[in-house]
Amino acid sequence: MNIDRGLSKNLKSENNGSQLGFLGLSRAESEIVEMETSLRYGAGSKTLKLHAKEKICLDSNIMLQAHAELDTYVGIPTHLVVMMRHFYPQYMASIDVGVHCNKKKPVGYNIRVKKEFLVNSVGNIRINLKGICNLDRPERMESRNDGKRVTQKRKGKHKAIHREQEQEQEQEQEYEYKPKGAVELCWYKYKFQEDQDMRLKVGYELYNQVPYFQICENNWTVNFDMNGKWDVRFHL
Repeated sequence: MNIDRGLSKNLKSENNGSQLGFLGLSRAESEIVEMETSLRYGAGSKTLKLHAKEKICLDSNIMLQAHAELDTYVGIPTHLVVMMRHFYPQYMASIDVGVHCNKKKPVGYNIRVKKEFLVNSVGNIRINLKGICNLDRPERMESRNDGKRVTQKRKGKHKAIHREQEQEQEQEQEYEYKPKGAVELCWYKYKFQEDQDMRLKVGYELYNQVPYFQICENNWTVNFDMNGKWDVRFHL
């Protein structure tokens, strides 16, 4: 399995301005895309998680996407996201509107935007601009967090509670109720060596002012930032 399914088709077709190339889909995949699954382990939770993503193309430029994550330590889902994605191939941009939920809050809403710029004629070097805005109210989230902290203190310092607190801190960072943005420089190389695809990404998160990096090689993906946060993913 390559790091980006249809990567070679994507790079070739983008030179011709193909809409399917921007979507990363071949014509055979334009109606239904098979489910993507991966195993993830990171510094935030220290538990192995199973991640699954399903994509269904509703139109040539509209896609319904859903992904969920299962914590293998506790055996329950940690979050679920469903979003509608609208692509604008002529501008190499997309707008996503979605709803998500996790164990901390029932429902949340967000809007994501992405714009790509080709650096070279081949199309394997790009600059990405990303933005996200959550539409939830922070005071409701904080009140629930305070109640959970009080309950946890009453239960005492138990190992399982410490693990749950670490997971809650990770979720709190991932679902922050403030706008976020990032600038990325990406380099793709299909067939870097025989049976090997590579992708390197260097980004800067504008709100928290944190540089981050991503290295992909076939089925493996490693993410890390300058604050010491990291995770490793293996695509099944």
